[in-house]
Amino acid sequence: MVFSSKIFSRSVLLIFLTTACTGRGPQEPQVSAGEAGKLRVAMDIDMPGYFSIEGEDFGYQYDLLRSFADASGLELEILPGKTLSEIDELLAAGDADMAATLTGHTDGAGYAETVYSTTFSLVTRSADATRARRAGKVYPSELMEDKKVMISSAFRHSPSWDMLLDSVSTSGTYVTSRNAVDLVDALRGGEFDYLVCEKSEAQLITALNRGISRVADFEDAVGISITAADGETAGLFAAWFDGFRESTEYAELNYVYLDKGSAHLLASKTGKGRSHKAISEYDMIMREVCEREGYDWRLLSAIAYNESRFNADVVSSRGARGLMQIMPQTARQFDVDPDEAMVPEVNIMLAAKLLRKIEGMLRFGSNITYNDRMGIVLACYNCGVGHVFDARRLAAKYGGNPDSWNDVAYFLQRKGDPEFLADDAVKCGRFNGSGQTLAFVSDVLTRYDTYCATVAR
Repeated sequence: MVFSSKIFSRSVLLIFLTTACTGRGPQEPQVSAGEAGKLRVAMDIDMPGYFSIEGEDFGYQYDLLRSFADASGLELEILPGKTLSEIDELLAAGDADMAATLTGHTDGAGYAETVYSTTFSLVTRSADATRARRAGKVYPSELMEDKKVMISSAFRHSPSWDMLLDSVSTSGTYVTSRNAVDLVDALRGGEFDYLVCEKSEAQLITALNRGISRVADFEDAVGISITAADGETAGLFAAWFDGFRESTEYAELNYVYLDKGSAHLLASKTGKGRSHKAISEYDMIMREVCEREGYDWRLLSAIAYNESRFNADVVSSRGARGLMQIMPQTARQFDVDPDEAMVPEVNIMLAAKLLRKIEGMLRFGSNITYNDRMGIVLACYNCGVGHVFDARRLAAKYGGNPDSWNDVAYFLQRKGDPEFLADDAVKCGRFNGSGQTLAFVSDVLTRYDTYCATVAR
């Protein structure tokens, strides 16, 4: 994520969204709210991704603001369904501390151009989706032709809006400010054929409702901005967010709402306890393989997400194959034909066996922690054992702990320094890929922690 602290007129905060994460925690702002103990946020009437289930609020925007309120020791109060003029009045009168608006509503009004962007999806009944695919219809314009289509009012600010109007007869087009969660029963009951809604809402309703499928995505994005009532609040939010964007909590927020398939985790939050099937379509295979091989299936799922986004058919430019990105030479090590490595069960089995082989080669001490052990093992999985062995030898030689992932990571980075190339502890030469390897380990362990917190073993 890139963050700009420049404050536009009316104290607008600029945030540009990505999914980068480190472990540094957010700062704790001291917000002086207009009403004691509360952070009051006016919400645009067309704001997508904000909804309630059984009286509990959800949504990317809501959870981001709630994290800021929690860090400030305040109770978040959402003032929903506000027009832009109503938001102006609330901020000017001191009856709201912040506002969340669609960028399209605020063009030329002194607001930020964007805070973060969200995209939209096309949703329908699963049976209709199957029939459409069999007919070879894959584009939104093909799917919506001569159909009744309910459209989120936020979508009017997307560049795809005009395309949609050209594709669908106006007599079959309906616009609503209601969110997808509230509309799913009407979709299931046949009151309309297709629903255009914000992507995280689409992921959620398809995870919660059998018989509802997401069939297409619109490429164009809609921007969302956050406005603070005064410069002091804006500055406090900026300082807080600068830390929050590097925290595990922020990574989990993006994972739950924005990443492929992650709405299953959000769905599990709305039920009782942890879900027993909430990660991918390969859950059962993961469980069966890992039960045999002695690994937590959620760890292997975290690796699969990072390596392939659960795409069993992907082959990298280097030849790595399938869910776990298994190299042909790895398959041969375990007497498996590389072509068979594309089969999900075989691919997962090879990854588990490779992890076990790596652990055996590393000969860890008895007191090593789980995170240290898995951090070092995952580094080997990503970049090969040779460079990691070099880093462990350097750690031992220069007063570090070869069983500490932090120490190994430090010397893995130093392997790119010329001063270490001539060291007799370095057997495998220069290593310039430490940034990628460290990010891989951090991402997998962070995702694994999220799975452990939300998905039953």
